[in-house]
Amino acid sequence: MRIQCPSCNHSGTVDGAKIPFGLLQAACPRCGAIFKFNRAEKERSLAGMSSMTDHVGPSQAEPTSPKPPVARKTAAGTAAGQTHSLSFHGKGGELFVIYLVNALLSIVTFNIYYFWGKTKLRRYLWSHTQFMGDRFEYLGTGKELLKGAFRASGLFFLIFVVPNLLAQFVHPAFGYLIVIGVLVIKPYVLASARRYRYNRTQWHGVRFSFRGTAKEAMKLYLIGTFLSVVTLGFYYPRFYIDKQEFWRTNSFYGTSQFKYTGKSEDLRWHLILGHALVIITFGLYWFWYRAKLMRYDWEHTSVEGLSFSFDITGGKLFTYYLGNVLLVIFTFGIGFAWVVKRMAEFNARFLMVKGAVDFEGIRQRINEASAAGDGLADAFDVDFGF
Repeated sequence: MRIQCPSCNHSGTVDGAKIPFGLLQAACPRCGAIFKFNRAEKERSLAGMSSMTDHVGPSQAEPTSPKPPVARKTAAGTAAGQTHSLSFHGKGGELFVIYLVNALLSIVTFNIYYFWGKTKLRRYLWSHTQFMGDRFEYLGTGKELLKGAFRASGLFFLIFVVPNLLAQFVHPAFGYLIVIGVLVIKPYVLASARRYRYNRTQWHGVRFSFRGTAKEAMKLYLIGTFLSVVTLGFYYPRFYIDKQEFWRTNSFYGTSQFKYTGKSEDLRWHLILGHALVIITFGLYWFWYRAKLMRYDWEHTSVEGLSFSFDITGGKLFTYYLGNVLLVIFTFGIGFAWVVKRMAEFNARFLMVKGAVDFEGIRQRINEASAAGDGLADAFDVDFGF
């Protein structure tokens, strides 16, 4: 039978004996577009082979069993050795309107709408980011973020308000409790916020999840920070690798676990000397220091049959940040929406994925997640993008 892509009109013939009857789904090998068509009984006799043969599979629109959701199989994920990249289709003008409306409604509602505005922004960013022919989905709600903020307010009170009151009315030394509280609570915020945002992110019909616990994160950060200080920084390379391993290997796409193979020996001198060079160059070397770490971490990350790379250099990173700063300054803050657009495009431009994966073998697995950590993320300047 002959199949034609409705997006780019690329067509090809497929051996009828290789595909089932009924509603089917295909992915165009030329433009990557996913489309559905109906396989009729009368077409069984048609024969012929083309490059589109391996890209046809049964549609998930009519499930035949109560099995957990399976990642939809597309052409992009079946070709071994093929390289894929993300693409962001959002526009600065549309983001500006979202920010403007969110700001106005937050003022009118005494900041209550802020949580629904935040949700609207995330849905826009997720839905305009495409990978392997499919776009991401954000499933969180404003109501969840509002409830999470109420829970987070209790922690905020204990960490900042109580020590402040004790420092004023009892003894100034109690002010140091704020520093200790921040060191203890930040790993909790990182783990809890990541768990919520991953849980509410879906791609190809299957959600991501983060399965590391806040307790594990707090233990890792407290011990790592202490040993890094008492060893004058020589323990930090081990601490850095432990952090990357914790965040990445506890990340899942459905039932598929991400893997990290980094070693502290590879980065020891870069991490130790890098901090010194950042100080000597008044912060300028930070861009080259950070770029190397980004390349290394992604090159040692994989999931299923996919491997990653991040083709960034110090010069590109410097230009990116400089452009963002200038855009905000010379537009008196109005250009921030375009900065957000640049951020999304930046990650999409440099992150590359290579390999093949059997999407049909990936099953849904959803973990419960509270938005309490996400409510404190802004206060601690925590943002994960995707």
